[in-house]
Amino acid sequence: MKTRYKVLIILAAVVGLLGAAAMVTLVILSMDEPPPDDSDLQVHRLDVAEDENGYTYLREAGKVLWWPGYDSGAAYADAGFPEEPERQKDPVEMEKAERLEKIAAGKDWDDVLVDEVLAHNAETFALIEKALACPHFQVPPVLSIFTRVPEIFDWLSLMNLQAVRARAFFKRGREKQAFDEALKIVRTGHTIQGAKGCLIHYSVGQTVKLRGLEVMRQMLPATVLDAKQLKACAKSLVSHDANEDGLTDAFRVEYQIAKQAIDDVATGKQSLALRGLPGLFETPNRLVFQPNRTKRLLAEDHRATIESLGSPYAAMAFPEMPEPQTWRLWLPGNSVGEYLRVLSASPMMAYTILVLKCQENVEVAATRVLLAMKAFKGEKGRLPKTWWKEENPGFEEDVEPEIWQLPDPSFPIEF
Repeated sequence: MKTRYKVLIILAAVVGLLGAAAMVTLVILSMDEPPPDDSDLQVHRLDVAEDENGYTYLREAGKVLWWPGYDSGAAYADAGFPEEPERQKDPVEMEKAERLEKIAAGKDWDDVLVDEVLAHNAETFALIEKALACPHFQVPPVLSIFTRVPEIFDWLSLMNLQAVRARAFFKRGREKQAFDEALKIVRTGHTIQGAKGCLIHYSVGQTVKLRGLEVMRQMLPATVLDAKQLKACAKSLVSHDANEDGLTDAFRVEYQIAKQAIDDVATGKQSLALRGLPGLFETPNRLVFQPNRTKRLLAEDHRATIESLGSPYAAMAFPEMPEPQTWRLWLPGNSVGEYLRVLSASPMMAYTILVLKCQENVEVAATRVLLAMKAFKGEKGRLPKTWWKEENPGFEEDVEPEIWQLPDPSFPIEF
């Protein structure tokens, strides 16, 4: 056989082997893994009757709320509107609403306007009381990114109404009721945080809680409440640190939402165009998308975030993931799955939420400390010189005195 033919045969064999190896590689790359065990990321919901669920009453409170220029998102949803319809707002009503928001934030006051809004909301306040008195507070399940949660905007408006009422009590000499109302705002926010909703629910609850704490701190310098009442208020805040159980459930819900989106993309129910990739893939093939592998990675990301919840800020850890880049989507080996993973479990989102959780704990602790200091002054006629010395009068300092000037936010305040 001539040398040339031998070379051609060898080349053909090499090409065949390379082709076979490439095919085997592609088959391996397109192989998915078994479904992950994500039972620990299930949200355990209760079978709660409507009349025992505070959500029922707080949602109704948002629907009957009277506030200038206000439209209830929940009311529109119940009426069958896909979204809140646009309507021409009365400029006078909008000016009133803007002023009421400033009053809620402690930046303005108008007796006539305050009396008007309080007089129209007797039913609203009664429904808020019913919501807080219920043994349970659980929102409907959030199943996908398309699940509507219109009531959350109503709850922010209810927050402003409660803040206006607290400030009205305070300005009119009913200080005990003012602090009780501020505490109800905190309780409402804490309750929403534990409602087995998604991160949006948790964030709204956090916003409500922080407003209640803010109102309390702003009233504190001028209050004439006695030490006993201030101590009782501080004690009430002990159980209102960041709702870690609620935040854990919120991350579990986010995982379930992401898991459903992966299944929908895999089965063609959801186009990748809805995930920001128009015209690229309708239903990606297994060469670039393995659903089970993607779900496992997502589960690991969410577990890592949940494990960080109880850690101090400096010890928090987050999964590192590259920025999503569309050119990578053409590469074999679950490139589409990796893209969806980054979109669904952004480390920046987790970082932001957990940082806010730490800030929330500091605000609760700081408010308790300020209440304790005010109570101390009411009893002894002065503020404590240093925290540690007052609690440990015989202690000899071995360190610079300024180290003891402020209490650790996690230090237990006992009365």
